[in-house]
Amino acid sequence: MIKGKFQKEYRVLCLAIVVIVCIMLTGAGREHIDLGEILDKSVDHKSLIIANDNQINLDNLVSERWILRINYDLHHEGTEKLSILQGYTGDNHLLGSKMEKQIAFVASNEQEWFPTLWFDAYDWSDEEKGVGIISLILTKESQLAFGQLPDTTLYGEVPDYVVNNLQDRDSSSIQKTEVYTNYNLQMPIEGLKSVVKLTEPIKITRTIEVIMPEII
Repeated sequence: MIKGKFQKEYRVLCLAIVVIVCIMLTGAGREHIDLGEILDKSVDHKSLIIANDNQINLDNLVSERWILRINYDLHHEGTEKLSILQGYTGDNHLLGSKMEKQIAFVASNEQEWFPTLWFDAYDWSDEEKGVGIISLILTKESQLAFGQLPDTTLYGEVPDYVVNNLQDRDSSSIQKTEVYTNYNLQMPIEGLKSVVKLTEPIKITRTIEVIMPEII
């Protein structure tokens, strides 16, 4: 009986030692908290979209919880990369230090369907990895401005590139189609560790309805 009790206590002791070793190896017991780790726990990694073609749907940007992210190199300018973070549920301050100035993206044309987009900006950097992340959250003012834009237009008022996407129908038909324009930074972003220029424009799209002309 004493032998069995000793074996049981021995197994418990071994298990405790294994747990302690695992904690030491994984660093779970460290006091240092990485902001990047907090951010990772607040997002759905499946919804992190790299915008290789720099194309964003304005309807989704306004209605969904999308955050524009600019990854940049702390040591080499001109290496910025745009991505979209969808599904972020954490507090804004977890994204980094809030910048004093808001960031504006301005439409190059078709302003009647595309407002100037203003963002609150948060900057975070990792000196060891030499990378920085600027997170852009669309302001409520820009969301309200989007709601005031026209959703319907006449056939004769659409750009030439839209006409090719429309089908011939009678005058009672209303067709949905996509319009787009390029957005550019109003001015370079002065981050904590670098100046971010984002020289490539962002292509913004949205869906509108077109009233077709009467067929004679």
